[in-house]
Amino acid sequence: MDKEGNSFASIGATSVEAHRAGLERVVHAGAKPVSWVQMIRELQGDWAHTDTVKQFKEILFIFRW
Repeated sequence: MDKEGNSFASIGATSVEAHRAGLERVVHAGAKPVSWVQMIRELQGDWAHTDTVKQFKEILFIFRW
């Protein structure tokens, strides 16, 4: 849970159909889907949290688009 009281959960599945079904269940329950980039950005908060910036950048920039 972040400082605003938001909880985070991931959905894993063995097929695309199972993934979609799981996503539909959490949306029906009131969840608001976000991308993994948005999730880690919200957890970081801002660049003033210098103790986690290095790890944040490592996670964010590990992928080469």
